[in-house]
Amino acid sequence: MRQFASLRFWLAVVALAAMWFVLSWLFGGDDSTASPTIDSVTGVEVGEGSTAGATRVVDLIAPIQSVREGDLLEVSADGTTSAEIELNITANRLMTIPPETPGEITCEKAPRRGDCVVVADLLGEAVLWFAVIDGNGRSPIVLPGVVEMLDNRMVRLANGWELRRSLRVDKRNCPDDVTTMDQIIVAYGAEAVATFDIQLQQVIRVTCPAA
Repeated sequence: MRQFASLRFWLAVVALAAMWFVLSWLFGGDDSTASPTIDSVTGVEVGEGSTAGATRVVDLIAPIQSVREGDLLEVSADGTTSAEIELNITANRLMTIPPETPGEITCEKAPRRGDCVVVADLLGEAVLWFAVIDGNGRSPIVLPGVVEMLDNRMVRLANGWELRRSLRVDKRNCPDDVTTMDQIIVAYGAEAVATFDIQLQQVIRVTCPAA
């Protein structure tokens, strides 16, 4: 009698599992109506192969002086480079980006004289990921707002980039009762903008949005 009850129990478990599998197959499929992911920097829809919005530790931001002759500064549809790219970023420093490196390119200017800036996640001199954005020579550049304070004087921006900050970050256009970075993050978050100094390689200023 006990063996019969045990058999009925296991048959019931198998039946429930089979029913769950069938229902999952019928109703679980791909959600073709899901909302698209939007790149917080460019404002365009992000494809499956894109790395936009991912958390990236930024080790270097530098103006591009030139691109090696014959190299095409572009990424494929899957969001990676299809061939090696060599960038001249200073008078005596080159950056070599190997094939199949994930990257994002939003600068539409000719990549020379600092009109475009390269942002890179590095391991030594090896490029793990890069982005090419609008620049202005060696002047400070404006980036998305700070959304989180991290250890070791690091901050996370609204687009997922993690960068070093200066010991004292200047606050601009903020109300008198908003005086600390934590208060700016709570009050404005991504609506504020961060300014990055290329010479110092640090976020030096946060500007609150106009009232």
